Amino acid sequence: MLNLALLPLVWLSILASPALWGAASQDSNVGAFVPLRIEGDRNTTIFEGRIFTTGHNVTTPSGGDHRCDGTNLGAHPFPGSTATSALADAAKKEGFTFDGSVSLQLTH
Repeated sequence: MLNLALLPLVWLSILASPALWGAASQDSNVGAFVPLRIEGDRNTTIFEGRIFTTGHNVTTPSGGDHRCDGTNLGAHPFPGSTATSALADAAKKEGFTFDGSVSLQLTH
């Protein structure tokens, strides 16, 4: 299992997300192909490529099930792709696991 707390470097690039460019609308959660690179320890690459993602629920052993769509419990009006949703989609597609917890202080 990939434990995010133990990774020396995790690159999650979601530059294709319309929400980040200020072009978000109510239908902005249609999804996007985003470049994604996840590096492990000792200069190993766990995943590198493009992944299709939307904002969606993400479930981890430590964090449980949480909505990861950039709305941050109503702080932002429109959903979209996030780094965490891209990580979860890559894990599902490539068959690796990861773990992480959620801080509600960071969602406001």
